[in-house]
Amino acid sequence: MKIAFPFFILKNAAALTLAAAMTVGLSACAAGGGTEQSGGAAAAVSEEKVTLQYMTLSDGVLFDAETRIFKGVTDKYPNIVVETTSVPGVDTFITALKAKFAAGEEPDMYSFQAGTRIREFAKEGLLKDITDEPYMDRVNDADKAFNSWQGRIYGIPAKIEYAGLFVNNEVLAKYPDVKAPTNFEEFKAACEQLRAQGFEYPALLAGKDINNVSQINFQYLATIAVPQNPDYYQELIDGTRRFSDQWVEELFGKYGEVLEYVAEDRLGVDNDEAIKRFIRGEGVFWFAHGSTIQRIREMAGEEFDFSLYPTTLQNADETRYFLCAQALALAVVESSKHPEEVRAAVTEFLSPEACDIIARDGKAMPAMKNSNVLPDKSLEPCREWFDSGVKVPHADLVWVPGIKDIMKQVTQKWIMGDDLQSCLDEWESQHRRLLEANPDFVTNYGKE
Repeated sequence: MKIAFPFFILKNAAALTLAAAMTVGLSACAAGGGTEQSGGAAAAVSEEKVTLQYMTLSDGVLFDAETRIFKGVTDKYPNIVVETTSVPGVDTFITALKAKFAAGEEPDMYSFQAGTRIREFAKEGLLKDITDEPYMDRVNDADKAFNSWQGRIYGIPAKIEYAGLFVNNEVLAKYPDVKAPTNFEEFKAACEQLRAQGFEYPALLAGKDINNVSQINFQYLATIAVPQNPDYYQELIDGTRRFSDQWVEELFGKYGEVLEYVAEDRLGVDNDEAIKRFIRGEGVFWFAHGSTIQRIREMAGEEFDFSLYPTTLQNADETRYFLCAQALALAVVESSKHPEEVRAAVTEFLSPEACDIIARDGKAMPAMKNSNVLPDKSLEPCREWFDSGVKVPHADLVWVPGIKDIMKQVTQKWIMGDDLQSCLDEWESQHRRLLEANPDFVTNYGKE
């Protein structure tokens, strides 16, 4: 049975009380080969009819793909039925999940944010230790630590997210002397070449969309700040580094150079309008999130020729990193009454065939070894990067809750003309405030 609902409603006051208690107790988001059996022989399951519950943050075509995979489990094991439930929205999902645990109605397995959220539930003893499960052979060794707690693994990376530089190949074909850039100097040179040939504003920005406004920030921080100093955020917590320091001014200095090539009406451009301009060839280069690919295809079709490249914000003498890492993880619940059936279902979910379905039909990049089918042909320039050693350690910046929204807001204020230093001072002061309001986050940051 396939269910999709956007909101979770607690059934009674007792469940609400338990959910609140659970929230307090839980204080605290890839691709290279296993065997064709996803890390071992087929699981030994009984003939008893078993219904497993699977809950996922995924929706749309990705949820449909996951449901199809679990229907395949029933085809292989007729006694196993997996009921799939989509709960899109991070806040809605975590509320629903905690309430289900509190009410004793937890799913047998679920897909949610990787990393911190996995450790949050592992610390409470709610997740199964899957370190030695045969299906873990399908997981890249480099991805295991992110979902670990005290040296044991409790989450399976399930989906990769990525961001970078979108390039309109159809426009570039008209300018054979201009090449897709590989660093920031080449980016500026390409923009200058296009400008000299009459293309005044070759770069795009959805200035009205606060998430696209912050894409350059995220890509710069993830591919330049983090690799140069992996402990930078601990230093921000300790106060030895600040969001108002020169290193952040350098970020905005580079951002300002990009804006030189963006049309002046950028603050009135939302994400869909930016996509339309990209499709029409009114822009050649666009720093954006990989999720934009699906929307581009919906609006332009499969024949539109564009590519996503790893970001080019790094200077020529700096290592180029790909903002590409696990975003969602699959967790197995410790209290499940059907461990063998869950093992069989997870084994099938991680199989090469299932990964192909996730990529081809779900339009998402799976995190398993030898996931060779790309979600979209525009990702071809990134193929080798997905399994390289120059990826960022995680798909999102693990910061105190709320500060990413502050970063987006001050960046938009700066683009609107506010003084940079006052914007950075606001970012830093709000960061200190949020740290003081979240002492558990400060205490537990960086601990596994």
